[in-house]
This record gives sequence, structure tokens and C-alpha cells, in this order.
Amino acid sequence: MRPLGKVVNFSASGSIVIRSDRAPRIGITVVDRRSNPIGRIVRITGPVKAPYLIVKPHHDAESPLFRMLGKEVYEGTGDGIRRKGRGSSESRRRTDKGKDRGPKGKRPPVERRKG
Repeated sequence: MRPLGKVVNFSASGSIVIRSDRAPRIGITVVDRRSNPIGRIVRITGPVKAPYLIVKPHHDAESPLFRMLGKEVYEGTGDGIRRKGRGSSESRRRTDKGKDRGPKGKRPPVERRKG
């Protein structure tokens, strides 16, 4: 378990604010000292050297959240957000590219209706 930082505040929306000395990946699970899951990191704000981590708490967090104020929290085993890739090259390839274009690569003029 790597330490993430200390709980410094709670937001009006119910999120937990943690002061950290590093910026972990978004989506990582945050746990207490007993490895009970508290929530997941949803946003990172503030200066790069000492960022604030915004954590959305789990509904089934065992420890009362107000008791977490000032306590050290740790990085859980969550692997963070997996970002969607661009897909395979096959799906990116356009087979009809250039079929509706003229000899110089420009589209033909559109006929407009009068009236």
C-alpha cells in the first residue's frame, strides 16, 4: 500500500478532498489503513507538487467518513481508468475515401434549388 495523502476536507457534493504529494492516476481506489475501500479518485486539482485529489466515496464505505478527517489514506489495488483507444487500423481505414471528390481532391459544387 502506497500512501496517497491526508484527508483535508469534504465537499458540499459529498466528495472527499485529499492533499497529496504526487498525482496518481484517475480511477485508482483509495483505502484506509485497514485496506477498507473508501472511494475512487475522480479528479485531480491544484499545484503539480502538492495536488488535491477529489474522491467519490463508495456507498458501502465501512468507516464513517467524518472520522477520516486528518487521517492518512492509501492507494488500493484498483488499476485506474482504461482509456478507449482509437481501435484497430482496420476500423480507421476508410475504403470510400475520395470517391465523391473531383480530380483535384475537391468536392463537386452542390446544386441548389431556387424558389
